[in-house]
Amino acid sequence: RYLSGVNCTPELAQKSFMATKNLYGKADGIFFYQYVQSFSPKEEVTPEEAFEIGKETARKMWGDRYQVLVTVHLNTDNLHCHFVVNPCSFKYGSKFK
Repeated sequence: RYLSGVNCTPELAQKSFMATKNLYGKADGIFFYQYVQSFSPKEEVTPEEAFEIGKETARKMWGDRYQVLVTVHLNTDNLHCHFVVNPCSFKYGSKFK
């Protein structure tokens, strides 16, 4: 329910990540980076709000050059977003560091 892509379609993310890497000859090495954005229970953030915040965070941090999956996990006491980032830029072919 809470799954979105920045510069990619969630259902095709793996293929999109690999197509970008192959385009620039960087199909080896790290496949993706994963980051987590957590929300304190004291913040009283809803899953919908966390999802919107997560998508905005992904756009601001990586959206001008990288493909990113954004999802919200509801299976713990701590509401959090996961970001899966293609380390190869679709714009320049450079690796994210």
